[in-house]
Amino acid sequence: MQNLTCTSSGGASAGHILIVDDEPHIREVIRGVVEAAGYRTYTAENGTQALRLLHTQPVDVMVADIIMPEMSGLTLLREATRQFPDVPVILLTGQPSVEAAVHALRLGARDFLTKPAPGEEILRSIEKQLRLRRFWKSARGAAPGQNNLAHYFAHVHLLSEVDEEKIDTVLRALANVLDAREHQTQSHSERVSTYAEFLARYFSLSEKTLRDIRRGGLLHDIGKVALPDYILLKQGPLSLAEREQMEQHPRIGYEILRDISYLRQAAEIVLHHHERYNGKGYPLGLRGKEIPLGARVFAVVDSFDAMLSDRPYRSALSFAVARAEILRCSGTQFDPQVVTYFASIPSQTWVNLIAEKYPQLPGQQQDVQHARGWANRGGNDTRLRV
Repeated sequence: MQNLTCTSSGGASAGHILIVDDEPHIREVIRGVVEAAGYRTYTAENGTQALRLLHTQPVDVMVADIIMPEMSGLTLLREATRQFPDVPVILLTGQPSVEAAVHALRLGARDFLTKPAPGEEILRSIEKQLRLRRFWKSARGAAPGQNNLAHYFAHVHLLSEVDEEKIDTVLRALANVLDAREHQTQSHSERVSTYAEFLARYFSLSEKTLRDIRRGGLLHDIGKVALPDYILLKQGPLSLAEREQMEQHPRIGYEILRDISYLRQAAEIVLHHHERYNGKGYPLGLRGKEIPLGARVFAVVDSFDAMLSDRPYRSALSFAVARAEILRCSGTQFDPQVVTYFASIPSQTWVNLIAEKYPQLPGQQQDVQHARGWANRGGNDTRLRV
């Protein structure tokens, strides 16, 4: 065996980064970049060596190539996620495709970068994963889970407006914990937050307003902490009583956030993100421009993401079908002006953004058939819950 090595230029507190690639020059380039930033590094030339090292050495983040001999990066990802769920995995590939990215993220990859990735991009991804991992470990040493909510709520209340970077890190960590309960994923809220900010930029809003929209997106479903599992995780249609309980979550979320000074505007988005342009939404039944702009923007991208995602009660729809459904609901569920901006964005731009945050496979025939049936029923399929 060779290239199972450890070097360091950082102190005892530096993060431990495992670099796995069968190409020696790639390993060395990444190792040099990572060590120059002060981290300790281990290197392995294949997945078998990497797993052995994970069993014997402290590793905080793993950066791995996908195409390798003996054990592919995807097989390594699957095994590492199963055996070491608290070690984030960043995947690299020289042959990028939407299909590969979809598969990798669904197997548990935290990020997906295309080779040759710039050094600053690799470091930015590592830094992000290390920050999130520190938050997980600080919550009584537990892995991300529902028992950490009090920990993150405490951080949210303690931070002030000047702690901008810390605020966003804590909010993302809190959103990840909330998502893990309902969606079995740690990215739904971050995706829709990104989409909402991206779409809102077409309205020439201030950076502060865009920040409020981003934070409102991250925390839009925070009120669901008050819902029991038998409602939140139910796979079939909700009963009338269950739906009434479900429809209280925007109010609950608003009450949680309203007294936190730097989240007051975000709280308005949380309160109104299920309002409909035609006045048939909840909790207040607001109509048209009575609904805050941030909430009108968010409503579009939240539904868009829901349609693009697999759920226990239905399969993901294709991008084209999801886009068509947004246009079909203009003037009823969605603000026509927001839909106009949404539709004006080239499809490839949306596809690129989606591929970055949560890649979606090209349209499947069954998705198209499902969507046509859904549209024929008037778009009221209770399986589309967001």
